[in-house]
Amino acid sequence: MKSVDDSAGGEDDRVSIGGYLLKRRAFIGGWNRRYFVVVYPHLLYYVSAEDHLSGSEARGIFDLSRCKVGSGNGMFDIVLHHEDLNKRWILQASSKEEMKKWVDAFRSKMS
Repeated sequence: MKSVDDSAGGEDDRVSIGGYLLKRRAFIGGWNRRYFVVVYPHLLYYVSAEDHLSGSEARGIFDLSRCKVGSGNGMFDIVLHHEDLNKRWILQASSKEEMKKWVDAFRSKMS
């Protein structure tokens, strides 16, 4: 089950950033538009904002406390690499400003 413990309060109270990014598909390539939220120490993604707001289960969870943030080959690519699992996600923002906003959110949680 992909969920986050809500014992510290409602999840929405702990969301530091949320919005749409493109996520690189792992095996067959291409990109999917997904809704992401940072709920420290996790990055969660959903198919849509409506899924998140309705309380649907996250499609994926990435532990930000165990990863490094880098840039990818694309102009607005963000690469998250989980060192322990040797797993990475490649995300893409729609602009330089959007990319900076997300990278700052990821890095501020890692400090």
